[in-house]
Amino acid sequence: MKNLFTLSFLGIVFFLSCNENEEHQSSTNYNSTTIDKQIKLSGKISKYPSKPTNLKVGDSLTLEFKLKNFPKDSIYIVPFIENEIHHQYNGIDYQLVQNNINIDKIFIKDSIASCKMKILVPGTFQLSFKTENDQSITSDYIRFSAVKINAWTYQVKTRDSNMFQHSKYNVYFMYSIENGINGNDNYLEQEQFNNSITSYEGKTNKHVFIPNSELEFTSIRERTGGDSNPFNTNSTLSITLTNGISSIEYKDIKINHK
Repeated sequence: MKNLFTLSFLGIVFFLSCNENEEHQSSTNYNSTTIDKQIKLSGKISKYPSKPTNLKVGDSLTLEFKLKNFPKDSIYIVPFIENEIHHQYNGIDYQLVQNNINIDKIFIKDSIASCKMKILVPGTFQLSFKTENDQSITSDYIRFSAVKINAWTYQVKTRDSNMFQHSKYNVYFMYSIENGINGNDNYLEQEQFNNSITSYEGKTNKHVFIPNSELEFTSIRERTGGDSNPFNTNSTLSITLTNGISSIEYKDIKINHK
């Protein structure tokens, strides 16, 4: 498995290591400043919930940090905010968590620290960190994309009931995958994922995929009034997006039955 990013810079060094194919990696900009060139901060994403390419809202990443040659035995690290379009706001775009508590800065004691980062919104993220006192600051980026997946059913009455017959309903099975709302939130379009394979209750459905659109993941089912619902409320959905060369898979998607 290959390094997602190798980050080198003057003063702070931030390393991001994880496993994934190069076609899903993003380049890193190298530009940083520091007061003391001997101070070095290294960090990495040590654990993904699955493959880095199929991150979605609600997933959590584990971050690990290490500090070298800093004159104190403890310090805080905070996100470095540059703009609003790259999802850089803790508590809005993602949430840092340490010891099961939501935090706005990461405490490093004896030169090491770890925390989790929960993804809150879909989009293409471009993140960097700095020491709280600005003695060291870097504009090197952690880049990744995450989507938001919704799956649901709804019913449309096709026949009213009367003394001779029950009412009838068509049950529709829908899903959508959202990229995000900012101009650079176009991960799925860039990868040209234009086909989808959905798997539900042992059946597959192949169809054209359109990001940010409502799509059917299985065929319409008919229900007669008084009958039980024509689906298992515990069933989940799996979705594979493909562009003919590569693919990504999202598993165990819960379905909201309306």
